[in-house]
Amino acid sequence: MSLWDGLNLPAKDELSLKMIETDSDFIWSAAKNCEGHIGFVIELNSTDHDTSTFEKTKELEVDIKIYSAQAMLSVFFINNEAQRPLEELLNDLINKTNHIKNEFELINHLKARYNAWCLLFKPGRKKLKENEILGLAAELLFAETWTQNLDESIEGWVGPLKKHQDFISMKNKLAYEIKLGNWDPESVKISSIEQLDFDGSLSLVVFPGKISDKNEKSAKSLPILIEELKKLLSKEEVFVLENRLMAAGFDEKECQDIFFEIGRPMIFEISEDFPKLIRNIVPNAISKCSYTLVLSDLDSYKVDLTN
Repeated sequence: MSLWDGLNLPAKDELSLKMIETDSDFIWSAAKNCEGHIGFVIELNSTDHDTSTFEKTKELEVDIKIYSAQAMLSVFFINNEAQRPLEELLNDLINKTNHIKNEFELINHLKARYNAWCLLFKPGRKKLKENEILGLAAELLFAETWTQNLDESIEGWVGPLKKHQDFISMKNKLAYEIKLGNWDPESVKISSIEQLDFDGSLSLVVFPGKISDKNEKSAKSLPILIEELKKLLSKEEVFVLENRLMAAGFDEKECQDIFFEIGRPMIFEISEDFPKLIRNIVPNAISKCSYTLVLSDLDSYKVDLTN
């Protein structure tokens, strides 16, 4: 039985609604529109909100309209063949925003969480491979340094958003690119022309890592790392972290039994003479390329983590 059972097909430009009991200050309802699409709505005081930055998908449609003299933000599932994740999405959005009392803050939080969830509606989504789990673990370990030692915001962890570097502070013109090598890394792969090209201070951080038995003293899993990091962050920062993790494809059930060890990183300053390929020295006819750096040849560029 679903939330939408019993909802009748409404008249044109109307909605059939069933209110959902929540702890929120806002009224949430399961909904069906005149085209027979199911979804949910939130009652608002104003239509003066921008929905253009909500992710566009073939399955979900987001809008703000007046229904029966009431402003409502609506999310409708327009793919009738795959409705299973909709109730999970609804419950998650409610749980992550039920502490919010300000309408504009609510919309901003909903947008961030909704956009992260859109990953789950993309066709062909696959669970993280072991090397991807190790790479995500390295980024999470550096996130502690980023937020605690460098006093930067978790918002600066942009690797899951497919930016050119994994951590970026535009305010301080600072960036870090995180790489995961084997346990005794001899080289790392640079996957694009843009990866070591940044207008500011850029460093390359190489973590050694390996899959390990959970009984090893230093072995951890992604859920363990995430809980440790959450303890260092504010409630708002935890919200951002969870959204980034979702965008990265993290699923706790898929990752909880995979343990690993991550060693102390090597950090290299990407100075002007650092061996790299960047756009202004690569012919325009070359649109993309990747290359490998031999770490033993980079000793002169090594720096301390906080330099």
